[in-house]
Amino acid sequence: MESHRLSSPRASLRYIDLPGDGAPVVFLHGLGSASSSDFPHIAADPALRGRRSLLVDLLGFG
Repeated sequence: MESHRLSSPRASLRYIDLPGDGAPVVFLHGLGSASSSDFPHIAADPALRGRRSLLVDLLGFG
Protein backbone atom coordinates (compact mmCIF):
# COMPACT_ATOMS: atom_id res chain seq x y z
CA MET A 1 0.00 0.00 0.00
CA GLU A 2 1.28 3.44 -0.91
CA SER A 3 0.30 6.81 0.48
CA HIS A 4 0.18 10.41 -0.65
CA ARG A 5 0.63 12.99 2.10
CA LEU A 6 -1.83 15.89 1.95
CA SER A 7 -0.95 19.24 3.52
CA SER A 8 -4.52 20.41 4.00
CA PRO A 9 -6.08 18.60 5.72
CA ARG A 10 -3.03 17.00 7.32
CA ALA A 11 -3.78 13.46 6.27
CA SER A 12 -2.58 10.60 4.07
CA LEU A 13 -4.52 9.23 1.14
CA ARG A 14 -3.71 5.53 0.84
CA TYR A 15 -3.91 3.47 -2.33
CA ILE A 16 -2.73 0.33 -4.08
CA ASP A 17 -1.22 0.83 -7.54
CA LEU A 18 -1.35 -2.39 -9.58
CA PRO A 19 0.91 -2.13 -12.65
CA GLY A 20 -0.34 -2.41 -16.19
CA ASP A 21 -0.75 -0.57 -19.47
CA GLY A 22 -3.10 2.12 -20.68
CA ALA A 23 -5.30 4.46 -18.73
CA PRO A 24 -5.76 3.20 -15.16
CA VAL A 25 -9.00 1.75 -13.88
CA VAL A 26 -9.77 3.65 -10.64
CA PHE A 27 -11.68 1.83 -7.92
CA LEU A 28 -13.47 4.02 -5.34
CA HIS A 29 -15.35 2.40 -2.50
CA GLY A 30 -18.70 3.27 -0.98
CA LEU A 31 -19.64 3.74 2.66
CA GLY A 32 -18.57 1.08 5.11
CA SER A 33 -15.87 -0.49 2.97
CA ALA A 34 -12.31 -0.03 1.76
CA SER A 35 -10.91 -0.48 -1.74
CA SER A 36 -7.86 -2.32 -0.40
CA SER A 37 -10.01 -5.16 0.93
CA ASP A 38 -13.06 -5.12 -1.37
CA PHE A 39 -11.61 -4.73 -4.88
CA PRO A 40 -8.38 -6.79 -5.34
CA HIS A 41 -10.34 -9.83 -6.61
CA ILE A 42 -12.15 -7.62 -9.14
CA ALA A 43 -8.91 -6.00 -10.35
CA ALA A 44 -7.51 -9.53 -10.85
CA ASP A 45 -10.39 -10.54 -13.15
CA PRO A 46 -9.15 -11.83 -16.54
CA ALA A 47 -11.17 -9.11 -18.33
CA LEU A 48 -8.88 -6.48 -16.73
CA ARG A 49 -5.62 -8.40 -17.22
CA GLY A 50 -2.81 -6.07 -18.24
CA ARG A 51 -4.63 -2.88 -17.20
CA ARG A 52 -3.23 -0.59 -14.55
CA SER A 53 -5.54 -0.40 -11.52
CA LEU A 54 -5.64 2.14 -8.69
CA LEU A 55 -7.50 0.99 -5.57
CA VAL A 56 -8.07 4.16 -3.54
CA ASP A 57 -9.03 4.23 0.13
CA LEU A 58 -10.72 7.55 0.81
CA LEU A 59 -9.76 9.65 3.83
CA GLY A 60 -10.81 7.97 7.07
CA PHE A 61 -10.93 4.48 5.50
CA GLY A 62 -8.30 1.84 4.80
